[in-house]
Amino acid sequence: MQIPNPFEAAVELGRVLAAAANGDRIIVSKDTAKLRTKVCSLCPRRDTGSNQCMECSCWLPLAVHVATKKCPLGKWPVTNA
Repeated sequence: MQIPNPFEAAVELGRVLAAAANGDRIIVSKDTAKLRTKVCSLCPRRDTGSNQCMECSCWLPLAVHVATKKCPLGKWPVTNA
């Protein structure tokens, strides 16, 4: 398992907190999470053992639900859906 960069993790947390403070959605819909999960499950940069993205070090079972999160490879964007 790759340890996420602490600076990048703090920036990501800041995005979530800012979105919550603005009243924006911070959790995507079930359909969006399912679509993101499907995209990630087919990605060659997913570590199958840890279910972690080897580009950004995120843990995919959590990351696919976060509205402020985007795929570092551009496979899925930030969304409020």
